[in-house]
Amino acid sequence: MKQLTPPRPALREAFRKAREKGLRESLELTGEIARARVARFSHHRRRVFVFISPPLTDSGAPVVLTNVVREFVSRYGPASVRLLASPVAGAPPERFRVCGVKVERAADVLVPSLVRLQLALRKDDFVLMNTVAVSRNYLEVVLDLVQRGRLAHAYWYIHEDVDHLPVQAPFLLQPDARSTVGRLMSQGRLTILVPSEHVKAKYDALFGNAETRILPFKIDAGTQRMAPLSAEHYSSVRFLMSGKPTDGNKGHIVALAAFHEFMKGHYEPDPDTFRPFTLTLVGMTDDYISEQIRLIGSTVLGERFKAVSSVSHDEALEITRDCNAVICSSFRETGPLYVIEGMCCGHIVLRSDAGGMTEQLDDGVNGFRIDRTDLRQFAGVLAQVLNKKTMPDSRLQRMGRASQELVPRLLIPSYLDALEQVHDAPTTT
Repeated sequence: MKQLTPPRPALREAFRKAREKGLRESLELTGEIARARVARFSHHRRRVFVFISPPLTDSGAPVVLTNVVREFVSRYGPASVRLLASPVAGAPPERFRVCGVKVERAADVLVPSLVRLQLALRKDDFVLMNTVAVSRNYLEVVLDLVQRGRLAHAYWYIHEDVDHLPVQAPFLLQPDARSTVGRLMSQGRLTILVPSEHVKAKYDALFGNAETRILPFKIDAGTQRMAPLSAEHYSSVRFLMSGKPTDGNKGHIVALAAFHEFMKGHYEPDPDTFRPFTLTLVGMTDDYISEQIRLIGSTVLGERFKAVSSVSHDEALEITRDCNAVICSSFRETGPLYVIEGMCCGHIVLRSDAGGMTEQLDDGVNGFRIDRTDLRQFAGVLAQVLNKKTMPDSRLQRMGRASQELVPRLLIPSYLDALEQVHDAPTTT
């Protein structure tokens, strides 16, 4: 087969720009892309599975993508899988490989003109972009290739509510962008995936069709199949909240204000009425908001309060298994993974009215709805759960078991199989 080489003028121009900027990393990246492109087009024709992502941290969306990539590697082999992601500052060496696949440094930050060359997509390649925060440079190239028929189809797995768009992807709110995306969805050339019905309805309205598809999560089988817990396990309540506090969306301050209201209005007047409890926050970062949260939490709850910095997913699961109640007081969600993992572990669910609530909470059965706009109501729910006289351990045990029984309807056995079913499903007319 005749060897195909990359477009020389484009590469020469990229090298020139890199030299002008004096960026050693840019030159290295340009060389990597040139070698990868020659390798791609020098071998026999083979479909490649390409995943494009923001930095691969230990937060929910990157963890989901890692599990998706693992399935594709298992079925098609690491040589058929590509993973492009922006680097994580100070990341350990193991972060540069995922499931045996080398993480390719995203070109968009160093040399944006190299994005198209780096992708080197063929028409029948599989492409999945992860999160609405995926680089706009990559998104525009992928959408352009789809529009021109140079790429047959692409997936976009969105883990954010439409309300996140003004901050994370404001261009998607512009009429031209909405029209383009909506048209490609209606033509079956772009599939947008979200985790819950609530968020599907919002994206359907945004793009003017009913083509948004739901792709639930898959989680570790060992976590999913945890045995029922004894009533004694609920003699104290160990609350868990997870997520970075930097944008305020997770409602950490609201939750701490509700605990303050509970302590002043319920606990301190009659402490013997309530069972022991703790509150653990996972995912705290080094910023001013986190510093304030730590200060307020320690002041309100003292030794009952614990703040844990960002940890690996495995470490987060260990903390989840030690807790028995999960709080989601978020302002915007699509279907938080940490709540599902808590449900697998027999957690009582305290849940705000955001995406995923209808799937994760059966009010009064496996937990209670909390109103993040009403601190007295929120505090009243905490008092209801912690009251030993009116809420016996056996009822909390039943609620935790109900969470475990609800889990199967929230999960899928295989991302790969689910993606194939989504692609083969007829579109709505």
